Amino acid sequence: MTVSWKPDINRDAMLLLGVGVGVAIALGTFATPVDAVAYWLAGTSTNLYPADWSAVAPGYLFYPPPIAQLSTLIQPIGWQVFIVLWMVLIFASFWYCARRLSLILVAIGVPYFLGIGPDAPATFLSYALLGNVQWPLAAAVVLAIDRPPFWAVLLVTKVSTAIGWWWHVFRGEWRAAALGALASVLVIAVSVLLGPDLWARFIGFAVRNGDFAARIQDMSSDEFGELAEGFNAMAERIESVHEDLEARVIEKTARLEVKRERLAALYEVSAFVAQ
Repeated sequence: MTVSWKPDINRDAMLLLGVGVGVAIALGTFATPVDAVAYWLAGTSTNLYPADWSAVAPGYLFYPPPIAQLSTLIQPIGWQVFIVLWMVLIFASFWYCARRLSLILVAIGVPYFLGIGPDAPATFLSYALLGNVQWPLAAAVVLAIDRPPFWAVLLVTKVSTAIGWWWHVFRGEWRAAALGALASVLVIAVSVLLGPDLWARFIGFAVRNGDFAARIQDMSSDEFGELAEGFNAMAERIESVHEDLEARVIEKTARLEVKRERLAALYEVSAFVAQ
C-alpha cells in the first residue's frame, strides 16, 4: 500500500507553523502556552481537582482523569518533545477544520499580537498559541461524524462536546451510536481501573461545581432542535437526581445530629448517676 503526499499550501504551511512555534517554545524564545503547560503538569500533579472551579494553580486540571493519565504516560519524552508534537497537532487540527481558510484565520489574528486592532479576529489563532485543546477537539468532532469511536475522545476531555453523539441517535444511525458508546465505555472503564481515586475526586469536583439548571434556549424545529431537546431532558433528569440526593444527604445529616444529641444527653445522665 502506497501513501501519496500531494502538496497543499494551506496544510503544509500550517504544519510548518506548528513545528516552528513548537520549537520556539521548546527553546524558550516564544511566549509560554499556559494551557499546554497545564496539560503537561497534570501528568505529575498530586492534586488535580481543587475545591472550586475558579481556583488557579500549577497542577490543577478541569478535565476528566484520562487527560492526566495520558500526560503521565508520555512524561518520559520530556517537555520539549511534547510541546513540539502538541503544537504540530494543534496547527494540523486547525487546518483540518478550516482548510483553505486556515492561513487567512492565522493572518487576521497576527495584528492583535503586534498591538494592532481588537482581539476578536485573533480568537482562532489565540487558541492555538495558548496550546489549548479546542482545535484538536474540533477536529475530533469532524472525524467522529464518520468515525464514531472518536466520540470517546470528546467525552473524556470536554464532556459537553460529546453531545454530538446524539446526532446519530436522532437520525436512527444505531450502528454509529453503538460504536461511539462502546468506545467511550471501554476508554472510561480502562481509565477507572487505572485510577479509581482520580475518578472519585473528579466526580466530587464536578458535583460541587456543576450547574444542573442550565438549559438550551431558542430551540429550532430541525434535527438540532431535537438534539437540544434531548440535552434538556437529560439535564432535567440529572438535576432531579442531584436534588434528590442532596435532600437525602440533608435528611441523613439531620438524623445523625439527632442521634448525636441523644447520645450526648445519655452520656451526661450516665455520668451524673455514676457520681
